[in-house]
Amino acid sequence: MGFSNPWGLLALLALPVILLFYILKQRHKPKDVPSLWLWQKVLQQNAGYCWKQKLKWKTLLVLQLLAALCLGLALANPLFLGAGEAAHQIVVVDTSFSMSAKTETGTRLEEAKEDAAQYIRTHRGAFTVVEWNSQATVLVQQSQDQSAAVAAVEQLTAGIDGSNVTNLDHLLSALTEDGAQAVIFSDYPFSASPAGAAVVAYGAEEENLAVLGVSRRDQYLLAKVAAYHLEEEKTVEVALFGDGIVLDTQQATFSPENSQADVVFTLEGELPSTVSVRVMSEDALPGDDVYAMALGAEAEKRVLLVGDGNWYLEKALGALDHISLYRQSKDQPISEGFDLTIFDGTLPQKLPTEGQIWICNPPEGTGTFFATGTFDPQTNGVMGEPLAEYMDQLSFYVQQAKQVALPEGGKTVLSGQDGPLIWLGETGVQKVCVFTFDLNNSDLPLQQEFPILVYQLMQYFFPGQAAQSGAILGGSTVELDLSPSTKEAVVIAPDGTERTLLLQQPVFSENKQSGIYLVEETYGDGSKANVAFAVNVQTEQESSLIQAEQMAGTAAIGLRSGVSLQQFLLAAVLLLLLGEWWVMRRGH
Repeated sequence: MGFSNPWGLLALLALPVILLFYILKQRHKPKDVPSLWLWQKVLQQNAGYCWKQKLKWKTLLVLQLLAALCLGLALANPLFLGAGEAAHQIVVVDTSFSMSAKTETGTRLEEAKEDAAQYIRTHRGAFTVVEWNSQATVLVQQSQDQSAAVAAVEQLTAGIDGSNVTNLDHLLSALTEDGAQAVIFSDYPFSASPAGAAVVAYGAEEENLAVLGVSRRDQYLLAKVAAYHLEEEKTVEVALFGDGIVLDTQQATFSPENSQADVVFTLEGELPSTVSVRVMSEDALPGDDVYAMALGAEAEKRVLLVGDGNWYLEKALGALDHISLYRQSKDQPISEGFDLTIFDGTLPQKLPTEGQIWICNPPEGTGTFFATGTFDPQTNGVMGEPLAEYMDQLSFYVQQAKQVALPEGGKTVLSGQDGPLIWLGETGVQKVCVFTFDLNNSDLPLQQEFPILVYQLMQYFFPGQAAQSGAILGGSTVELDLSPSTKEAVVIAPDGTERTLLLQQPVFSENKQSGIYLVEETYGDGSKANVAFAVNVQTEQESSLIQAEQMAGTAAIGLRSGVSLQQFLLAAVLLLLLGEWWVMRRGH
């Protein structure tokens, strides 16, 4: 047996209050009478008067106590739990972005949390609580403590990422065992329930406007705006903000037949460091009404090319923006302080301690990254990640490749017959790329994909440049680009909270706040620099607010288990009060 509302038991405090009323003697007011002869018997009975008297059980007292008891139990709503109930209850609560959509009573997530807590209170067994968004995270695992499971549900907040059904399906498949019951509280439009779980669906098709994305070309900004579930034509204002100040406003018109619009803004004069595009209209999901972007200039990357000269590399690197190329003979001492050092046909016994490393055609020698022999360079397979994009048609000739002493933990992205042709790895905080062949003895630089390959290598070495486009979405993980001389890096969120980055692995993962973030770097000489980047909500699928009830693969289940006694207790209260009235009328 359990209680749907345990707080209702506080009403049982009325029982001692009723008893106290019957224990306390009634105090009488003084009154003058002509004679005490008829009062002698009463005076004798009250001769030992005190403030209390012995409790006498009377019909009225019993009826009142029973009525108060039944009322308190009715407020707590006792339930007889089913004997065949699952021994393991898996409660999944969706905290993706769309769950923050407004409803008549609050938000979808607030309704889901209330229902999930109700489900836990009215069931028994071990409880596992899972938070589901772009990831599926176990908060409480097979705990018998109902209060801990309810507390885990009540602390959930909606994020800015989407729902990943694959991750949830894999987790439920691992958690589900014989006798386990999984229930998902979500607005996701399931076509089939993950791992056979029951689904409690939320939401309805509601009007919602969203800024899907913003792109920049020269002095122009293009914003894509969408309107969902419109019943009639609607015109709204779309505003451009720069560093928090309104720069321009445009109008966008939507209709049920034309639900998307492109809004073009022109940037004039000195560019702001950050911009945001906002739809000036209230709707069910305010979080997707704004899209932010950082416009700060990308930092120049200092690249040192060590060797006798490589015309192909110099041309490919020179064509890239924000790359400053320096050259140095292999006979000179290696200079420090560069963001990337390229060794072409040469290699020192000790690599630079700062910046990234790119080694082409390593010489023979002893130690890591030196050549130990040669092999037939016939390729085996296609280019792998993270250099695979646009490389599916790449085909080139290599005269000779070298077998190289490579450290463990790296990745071969292009294989030869007897060893790697292109290898990526890390040594401490440094990223390393190794081409085991000479570019001058290959037709790779003559292929149209070669400039793209060099560009993708720069993105591998300096991934943080992509953060300034505003393309970071809630739930994604991005490796930020830090200067080689950075000694400390702190990320400041839009709400002012700070998080220190690990310099060995400067990874940023954010799925709760959207807006402009600031990376504050402290260098070895004590100087500081700030770089802004934007994180935006996941609008794909989330902003459309599809009516989940119509598409759920499983019908919504009841939130209570067993039989409720509340209606029987309320009927008993009514009968007891009628009995009390009847007794008083008869004078007992």
